Amino acid sequence: MFERNCGATEDYSTKVALTYPAQEGNLDRWLLLDVDGRVGVNARWISSSQLEVTVPVNARIGTFVAVREDISIQLVRKPAP
Repeated sequence: MFERNCGATEDYSTKVALTYPAQEGNLDRWLLLDVDGRVGVNARWISSSQLEVTVPVNARIGTFVAVREDISIQLVRKPAP
């Protein structure tokens, strides 16, 4: 997970990418989730082939990839604490 601030024209975004050690380069290539702003995002492995990503219920999602290679990604929206 990482944050990006693209400068004066765009606000922060919070991103989740899935890469393997041998993969290098631009993380956007491996992007799973892109959320507008600085928001609390959590990720946890449910199994060796399933990743759960939790975002606030009101998060504005720009990109979401449900499957990357042999990994399925489950998006969960939860109210803020």
